Amino acid sequence: MIPKKTKDYYRDFAEENEFSQVLTESIIDFYYKKIRETLVNLNNTRVNVEGLGHFVIKKNLVKKSIGKYQSYLLNHDTSTFNAYYNKKMLEEKVQKLIFLSEQLEKIDKKLETFINNKNEEYTKINLAESETDSGGDNQ
Repeated sequence: MIPKKTKDYYRDFAEENEFSQVLTESIIDFYYKKIRETLVNLNNTRVNVEGLGHFVIKKNLVKKSIGKYQSYLLNHDTSTFNAYYNKKMLEEKVQKLIFLSEQLEKIDKKLETFINNKNEEYTKINLAESETDSGGDNQ
């Protein structure tokens, strides 16, 4: 099996849909550029890519990354302008990771509340059924 190159996909898609190959390349490149930006910017906890599925940020990985970057910032040299710029970029990344961590905590709390409510409803339904069953036996 010989793997296809992206140029072949662009050409095939353009021919099937009667588009120019340049337009097809521009649209696909723009789409994947936006996906990469979304993944890199750490704005969302979940990114959906049509045809590929959901990309979900892992809670443990976020926590490890926060600790790693914070320890790196403590020893970071800011003697040059580039080093200072790099430190500021790392600080922004840590802030984004902390925000994501908070979002993941909120999602976990919502899920826990939902599960607890479902368990309570299930318990109430079972108690009501057992009371009607036992009430019918006594008569």
